[in-house]
Amino acid sequence: MTALHQTETKLSQNSLTLRSLVFSMETIMVIKAKNLQDAEELLHSGINKVELAYDIGSDDFFRLASRWCDRGARITKDHQHFVVQIKGMAIPPNN
Repeated sequence: MTALHQTETKLSQNSLTLRSLVFSMETIMVIKAKNLQDAEELLHSGINKVELAYDIGSDDFFRLASRWCDRGARITKDHQHFVVQIKGMAIPPNN
């Protein structure tokens, strides 16, 4: 194996490692919303994972669920708050 081939192999492995790291960071990163308006804006902007870091009322919860779950979002309960997670691409606002 030549030195050039070894270098290319290491670069390829490092590139793959870097892509995995970026993917992991994207899937781990959670943005916190402090109210319903923040949550809606974050989700519309393309943020895939939003923590509802406030005490959401039942009306707002069901309003959010009906809007976003129909579009493929999943709402789960974390330790303290609900988390809205969208799989796939961003959904642009419907203005």
